[in-house]
Amino acid sequence: MSRPAPVCGRVALAELGIWESRAPVCSGPTAATCFAHHSSTQGWQLLGPERVSGRRRLESCPLQGQRSSSDSGVMEERQVPVSKPSVRLSEPTPVENSAAWAQCGLENGTGPVQFVWEREGRGGARAGVPEADGSLVNLTRVSRNHTGWYSCLARNEVNEQRSDRAWLDVIYGPDEPMINITPYAVTERGFSAVELETVSLLCQAPSNPPSQYVWFYNNSQVYAGPQFTISKILRMHTGYYTCLAQNSYLNTRTKATVTLTVYYLPDSSPTCAVLPASNYTDLLLWCSWEGGSPAAALRWAPSAPGGAGSEAEPTLSNATQIRVGAQTPDNSTFSCRATHPALRAAAQCNVTVVLPPGEPRCFAVATRNNEYLMLSCAWEGGAPRALLWWAAGDGAVLGSSEENANILVFKSSGTYSGKEFVCRAKHPLSAGSRQCQLKLAAQQQHCLSGSLACPEPCLNAAGRREFIPTGTHTGPGGGVFTGQELGIREEAPVLVTQRSVVSVYEGSDVQLTCVLKATYPASEITWYNNQNQQVWDAPQKYLLHREASWSNLTVRETDGSRDSGQYWCSATNAVGGAQIPITLNVQRYPSPPNVTISKILYNSRQRTEIDLQWATQGSGDLTGFIVEQRLSRRSGAKQAPAGGAWETVAGQIEPQVREHKLGGLDPATQYAFRIIAVNHRTRGYPSEVKTPGEGAGDAALRSI
Repeated sequence: MSRPAPVCGRVALAELGIWESRAPVCSGPTAATCFAHHSSTQGWQLLGPERVSGRRRLESCPLQGQRSSSDSGVMEERQVPVSKPSVRLSEPTPVENSAAWAQCGLENGTGPVQFVWEREGRGGARAGVPEADGSLVNLTRVSRNHTGWYSCLARNEVNEQRSDRAWLDVIYGPDEPMINITPYAVTERGFSAVELETVSLLCQAPSNPPSQYVWFYNNSQVYAGPQFTISKILRMHTGYYTCLAQNSYLNTRTKATVTLTVYYLPDSSPTCAVLPASNYTDLLLWCSWEGGSPAAALRWAPSAPGGAGSEAEPTLSNATQIRVGAQTPDNSTFSCRATHPALRAAAQCNVTVVLPPGEPRCFAVATRNNEYLMLSCAWEGGAPRALLWWAAGDGAVLGSSEENANILVFKSSGTYSGKEFVCRAKHPLSAGSRQCQLKLAAQQQHCLSGSLACPEPCLNAAGRREFIPTGTHTGPGGGVFTGQELGIREEAPVLVTQRSVVSVYEGSDVQLTCVLKATYPASEITWYNNQNQQVWDAPQKYLLHREASWSNLTVRETDGSRDSGQYWCSATNAVGGAQIPITLNVQRYPSPPNVTISKILYNSRQRTEIDLQWATQGSGDLTGFIVEQRLSRRSGAKQAPAGGAWETVAGQIEPQVREHKLGGLDPATQYAFRIIAVNHRTRGYPSEVKTPGEGAGDAALRSI
């Protein structure tokens, strides 16, 4: 069976690569035998037409002019090297979760050809591609982890070649933002910060291309960028902070919100006191530090190791502890210690319990030309104060009980001659009650100067009356004293004040103080306001704090038009009275700077909301802004009359804010707006009056 004639030509020979591209030499009866010259063997071979899997079938033939020993010649097989492959991507920037593929293209190479894929991530790490199948990488569900440089290696028995890299950029995001706050402090409700600290809020939302960030505070835009920093944060900054992340390529958005609570200390410092309890047999240790956020934790503890008392569980704002009086040593000191997240240094107050020195003292005084008889008893110097009360000889209690001193006044009468009066005293540090006695012997007056009859009151060197009934007075130790030996003086009260003129800014609380010098008989301080009306304890306007020798009147939320003027404190006893004036000047705060409206636009076609922006001009303190509106006109109606009443629609806007969103408007009504700066209770000049115009709202803001 004869072979088919070989097909030969320059193009076919050139494809082999190993053959010289010479013109073929043809011979034979049919002129169809084709010889090619091999560049290495320098011999001619007959080229057959068969091609299988990239191999060419070569048939050897003798050089021209020589005879072949066989028509078919000798069979030889040659392998073709692989060419440089190239990577082709179906989509260089696929969206996450979509499908994509990569193909390793190869023009030449004798099989079998092996393909090896490699991926280099963003960090430079190289790894194989598990999704590869020969020359194809099929990604049925693209993820961000597939991002990187892709290359392929083609290898056969002759050689191997690597392709150039191709970048697969997966588009994704943004993911849900993560908000980190520095300093880091977590509470049950979110995050916390201490007032006056610098607080930084960092928002991170993985995205490709990178996210664009917008910050909102209580739904008002405050900053654009990933990191929002507040220098010297204030309590007014407590609220909700939202981070909005946007992918501009995909036009997608995500957001996250955190709650930030600003902690601040209570005003002033902790206050301690020791009070009697259980009918003056026990001690009540009381500590208070109210206000602040959160409330301060207080606990009682001994002031030094080994001191009286023990550690107690902390309580909020107020702390009390009961101690058995008889088991507490005299001059024991107790400390109330405070803890608070915003506390940078230790805060505490101390209190010492003291038993009054000596014993109770009793004496009697005649007053107002012997019209009245005054029995006085005192046991001072204790902490807490001792309780004293008068009793008749038969034990019947006379009058009411008082602390430190007790005065019993009744009209003079001969029936009291020979009567005994007992002053009893109790103190928590004393195991039992103490007492002193007084016995009235006669009603005849005697002067302390020593005369036996005084038609007029006797005066001492200071001009004060010094009367006592004659008789014997039993002292604490049972001794007997005459009136001359007691030397009791009677005088009218004397009042003084720390400041006779007090000035304060409007809206503040102010405290007026009146001090009563020690006199007998004792008296109580009464206050009168600038309308000459007696002041009672009314928490909404007045607060009274009374002690034995002084009294404070607190005027709350002072108003310049109502509270300025002269206040009086007054005191009266059996001898006389006294009063002193205290002038209160309530001043207005300086005027805040002027305001101009820079933008007022409807933010939607519905015309129910407007965006307001403004700026301040000039210098001056301010504490906030208010927005006022009034009707301008209705659709189809005539212009509303000028000078209509202005209505406040937004108040208590923080002083650092310069924009506000106002809703709830009637689309059929045109409104006029103005803005006023406020410095406490002093209002500035209103801004110019403007009506809102049409404007496109910010899509990012509306989307939140």
